[in-house]
Amino acid sequence: MTPTKHIVEQALRLVIDPEVGINIFDLGLVYAIDFSDARVDVRMTMTTRACPLGSLLTANAEAAIRAALPNLEQVDVALVWEPPWTPQRMSDAARQQLTAGTTRKQPRRVVDQRPPAKGVHGPLWRRLPLLLMAGIGLITGLVAGLLRLGFAIPIGSPLVAADHGALMVAGFLGTLIGLERAVALSRLWGFIAPILTGVGTLLLLAGAPAEFAKPVVTIGSWLLTAVSLQIIWQQRALFTATMAAGALALAVGCTLWTLNWPIFRLVWWWVAFLLLTIAGERLELSRLKPRAKWALPAFTAALTVFMLGVATSGIWPHLANYIIGGGILGIAAWLGANDIARQTIRRAGLTRYVAVCLLSGYLWLACCAAWLLYAGPQVAGSGYDGSLHAFFVGFVFSMIFGHAPIILPAVLRVGVRFTRVFYLPLALLHLSLLIRLLGDFGGSAAMRRWGGMGNALAIVAFLLSVVISAIRATRTTAQSAHNHPESQTNR
Repeated sequence: MTPTKHIVEQALRLVIDPEVGINIFDLGLVYAIDFSDARVDVRMTMTTRACPLGSLLTANAEAAIRAALPNLEQVDVALVWEPPWTPQRMSDAARQQLTAGTTRKQPRRVVDQRPPAKGVHGPLWRRLPLLLMAGIGLITGLVAGLLRLGFAIPIGSPLVAADHGALMVAGFLGTLIGLERAVALSRLWGFIAPILTGVGTLLLLAGAPAEFAKPVVTIGSWLLTAVSLQIIWQQRALFTATMAAGALALAVGCTLWTLNWPIFRLVWWWVAFLLLTIAGERLELSRLKPRAKWALPAFTAALTVFMLGVATSGIWPHLANYIIGGGILGIAAWLGANDIARQTIRRAGLTRYVAVCLLSGYLWLACCAAWLLYAGPQVAGSGYDGSLHAFFVGFVFSMIFGHAPIILPAVLRVGVRFTRVFYLPLALLHLSLLIRLLGDFGGSAAMRRWGGMGNALAIVAFLLSVVISAIRATRTTAQSAHNHPESQTNR
């Protein structure tokens, strides 16, 4: 079969952006297609330099072209950044789907999420240990949380319980987001940030002196800020600046932690790290549909109010709680009104699941804000517990549940096949968190404890479901390669 531009374009229309649910060709990510009798060269881009999905989508594009034209000797799909992508590159069909929420029928055969080809953005050994260190931070953070709730767990210790917040934010999320940014930046030095946050966490767990372990984590957080500044240098935009401000907030929070500030005085810096990181990512994707004129000023105003509260939280914590609550409420309202999840929830499969996670997470974010405004100045007790866990468990883990099936194939090079079973841990997370917060609100220690246990079980169940899905996807890919060895040649 003689390759033609039409055949290649049709093949690329089989490659779907998993979160948006629209193919990369209609999204305008494909810049150029050059072909000859035995070779096809494609140049494509991503919507932002901060996106780690480049290696995943380029691998899927290559697979789609090879499937359409199996006799090609060489297929080269290269990621380029000039000119920067803009929404004007989207086709009318893609724009209509994201504006009106229509569900255009997808082609019968859609390229599934495949692990990126070898040699793309660094070897596996650079990433797997980092993900394992992040996982250790998560598991020990969960154990610490259960210890704080009064459960007797033999593998825990009072030291671990005291470091619950640091393990979850710096150890787990700092390492995970640092790895994601390093993959997106595709620079070897970028991996130093997650290495340091991960190693510092292991040192802390191993019983190393805090005055040694804490600075290691803190240096890693400042290097993550440097990575984020490099991304700003490559793409100057409000959303990259917002994500960089989030990394800076992590660094400030970890610095205060190293200086032995009490957690209640620094925790809002860690909240800012995650809220600004997520808000920046969602702001970037909101470009895919038309925004009202007030959208960007409102986003900036809400973030300004929130950061004003964070900046004063260590000095006037009581007053800052009200300011932070108002800022979070504004951000939650903005996300609920402007996120593309309002349109993508009408689609199917993984795209709908991600949208459900996002929109439910925004409800918990609003709940956090309402709790802060209702409970008023608190630095401990049920109001403090309720607001923080509405944020960290309800909002943040909803985001994690939604994006893990998308990010893992790109970061770790393992396929993850979506299954409706993913909804079960999500439902358990929401139900158990509701029980926990009702316990906080009503003063029931038992509801608070068992709701917290349900939170931990939901997270573990989700991890297991993702691992099982990845194993099954890997077996399917291996079986396919065994049955069709000719499709693996010339890679």
